[in-house]
Amino acid sequence: MVSAVEVPSTLGFTSAASLDAVYGDGTAARVHSSRILVVGAGGVGCELVKNLASTGFSHITLIDLDTIDVSNLNRQFLFRKHHVGKSKAVEAAATITAMVPSTEIEGIVGNIKDTKFGISFFKSFNIVCCALDNLEARRHVNRMCLAADVPMIESGSTGYVGQTSVVAKGFECYDCTTRPQPKSYAVCTIRSTPEKPVHCVVWAKFLYELIFGPDDDGNVLKDLDMDTGRAANEASASIPDTEKTGPKEDAKKGKEPVKAPQANGHENGHSEQSTENNGTVIAPKSKRVRYAEGEDPEEFAKRVCELVFVTDIEKQRKMTELWQERAPPLVYDVGGVVDNLSEEFKQPNLSDQTSWTKEKSAVVFRETLKHIASHRKEEVGNLTFDKDDKDALMFVCAASNLRSHAYGVPLQSPFAVKGIAGNIVHAIATTNAVVGGLIVQEALKVMANNGDVRDCLTTFVSKAPVGARVMKILYPEQLRKKNEKCFVCSKGHLQLILDLEKTKLRTVVNTVLQKRMCVLQPTVNLTAGEYHNTLYECGVGLEADEIEEYEQNLEKSLQELRVTDGSELVVSDLAQNLSCTVHVSHASGLYEDKAEWERFRLEGKIQEAEVDTNGVRSEDDSTEDVDDECLEVPVQEMEGSCAAAPNTSVAIADEANVTVTAEGEDRGGKKRSLDHAENGRLDGEPESKKMRGEERESMEAENR
Repeated sequence: MVSAVEVPSTLGFTSAASLDAVYGDGTAARVHSSRILVVGAGGVGCELVKNLASTGFSHITLIDLDTIDVSNLNRQFLFRKHHVGKSKAVEAAATITAMVPSTEIEGIVGNIKDTKFGISFFKSFNIVCCALDNLEARRHVNRMCLAADVPMIESGSTGYVGQTSVVAKGFECYDCTTRPQPKSYAVCTIRSTPEKPVHCVVWAKFLYELIFGPDDDGNVLKDLDMDTGRAANEASASIPDTEKTGPKEDAKKGKEPVKAPQANGHENGHSEQSTENNGTVIAPKSKRVRYAEGEDPEEFAKRVCELVFVTDIEKQRKMTELWQERAPPLVYDVGGVVDNLSEEFKQPNLSDQTSWTKEKSAVVFRETLKHIASHRKEEVGNLTFDKDDKDALMFVCAASNLRSHAYGVPLQSPFAVKGIAGNIVHAIATTNAVVGGLIVQEALKVMANNGDVRDCLTTFVSKAPVGARVMKILYPEQLRKKNEKCFVCSKGHLQLILDLEKTKLRTVVNTVLQKRMCVLQPTVNLTAGEYHNTLYECGVGLEADEIEEYEQNLEKSLQELRVTDGSELVVSDLAQNLSCTVHVSHASGLYEDKAEWERFRLEGKIQEAEVDTNGVRSEDDSTEDVDDECLEVPVQEMEGSCAAAPNTSVAIADEANVTVTAEGEDRGGKKRSLDHAENGRLDGEPESKKMRGEERESMEAENR
């Protein structure tokens, strides 16, 4: 640490003498001269930079990629209404400069995982404070701090509970414990059998981007954008060929096509399909759900309503095997319903807090389709869902409610849908303030001890006072030792189980390494007996022929690349100074019912630890298997997500935003549920001074 030669008598709003009196001589000088990196300018981040500046930390760098949203204003107090749409990092830095002019604070708009923020960048700081809102970025910062040998203060809050902890070499790092993965749902659930509001919201977001967004073969509703006649022809596939006579043949026999009877399950509906009197289905005119340039908005809206809520639902109803134990979906003729409504009802009061009726949803759905087609023509084809786009939100709310009605799922208000689809966490400012104060306390200890973290603590903020004798809101414990089997800080090993014949290297690189393990720029070296080879490498400095070779390898199966059962893949990342060994095991036909990039299982050993009677964790020999399977449809929307995720992965909330909850056991054995976090991770809510390790389950927390 570098000591300042001259220290002002007042640092921020704090007396230099008081810092030295409380934390020891020289603390004020080290605080004044130190350089602090704060990653994240959300709920906790705003409290943190204010506290740092007020305490006397005079050189602060603040990084955040996000912009300010109206929903941030109730708790991120550095921002005002006129800041909406601007950079969080830049505006927070400007506000702090106005509050504490003596502070040198730089706001940087950027993704912390960008290669320009390398190890040398992290080494330029004395402490890194992590106030991030997603798993991948936190894991990256954890690895960079370990590589740079810079203490990191990790934090998190969710509702009334929170936590701070310090990460440094020799102590538990962020990857030492398992992390709850983003909530996921099978594609078939989203496409055919929704059971919860979140399923319908995910479906509606897919539909919005299918109609108005870029062409995407990975969209799970892609089949909606094909000839609707195909569904009808498939429905008649079971009819013997001798019975499948066309209109021309029937005309020769004197037969007249007749309208099909009203489909069973219709509500105020009809079908454009017709049948011959011998039962043959005649396909309707070829139609697509995507908007066509120059199309009449009125006709476009009617067509989409018919395709999505009549034709497609009829197709789903024909899948009788899905409806053995539940009612089939209801066909709802949105266009017909809207046409029959009174003019007064066609202009409904769109309350944000009240759940819409199916009629109101029908009106909003059709009118939003027409509005976008007529007033935003130049944007059609490039639109993606944005919770702050009123048209997009109205579309998703209306579409998800109509979907919910069809499948018997409770209808939602726009406020609820925005929370689910837009990754909005309804957090508590007071908890953020407490956590922000705890971070500064740990930072002062690091400064007082000249970089030594042994006096630092992990502190939990409890929802209610706990303790047998002394009731506490804050529960501190000593830092845990590192997990000797952690693949990041202890070079532990992982096991990857998959079908070597069918799995391509692209799945390993994109999904296993970059998405699941959050390796930024992986290099993959194979060891199979005496055979050694580099299968893949990325980054700067590669020759053109090397790049071509590695790109070709991505499309080859592991078997073609001579990966065998028992082979070792040594995975390294120079950007993160990371190296670990992945043992490969062959499992023929593993998860054949899933998409190609989902057919693997990643396993490892996480060592458990206990808290002794003094509240200090001690290592034991017990282990717990970790079974980490690939997500089907991830539903957690995350800033700065890992690169190369499969096209079908989608971001939303339950972020995810719906209320995806984490559960843990409380002292009485009852389950407790935690909504999304304001920031960081949560390792459980302590219940007593002698709380044991097994009572503390790690929980992921998010900050928005």
